[in-house]
Amino acid sequence: MEEKPLIWTTKGNLPISSLQYRHQWTETAAEITLVEEYLLGEEIVKRNVHVMLKRGAVSHIDAGGVI
Repeated sequence: MEEKPLIWTTKGNLPISSLQYRHQWTETAAEITLVEEYLLGEEIVKRNVHVMLKRGAVSHIDAGGVI
């Protein structure tokens, strides 16, 4: 018996082969984004969004004393 790969969705575990997959890349000056969607018919049953910032987060440490 051959096992079918499953993916967790809003409808529970479903065979990946029963779903339509689509993806979209977008890029701005600040980030690169990948959106992945799995559809069962016309309904999105799983959506992943991955964002990579082109610059790291900015932090500021203020080492102040007691006045």
